[in-house]
Amino acid sequence: MAGKVITVRGQLVDGSHEAFLEIARKIEELTPEGEHGCRLYQFFTAVENPSEWLLFEIWDDEAGIASHLETLDREVGRRSLAPLSLGLHREYWTPVR
Repeated sequence: MAGKVITVRGQLVDGSHEAFLEIARKIEELTPEGEHGCRLYQFFTAVENPSEWLLFEIWDDEAGIASHLETLDREVGRRSLAPLSLGLHREYWTPVR
């Protein structure tokens, strides 16, 4: 599976779990798989510590990512999860061929 893979990790601020779930669900609804080059877009929380979260994304190309970011900015604000998290860590991955 070729494509652009992005992971984003964060640790929720105490008391922000419900707000996080609401925003994460809205962002997932704005990012349907199969549209604009999105292959996979899913939020996860850690089993042993639900205040830790991970976003896993797979995109066909940079154009799909750019389109997605424009939608996020317009609909929820690209940085809407930042105030709920103690820190964000983003990584970009490429397939091993």
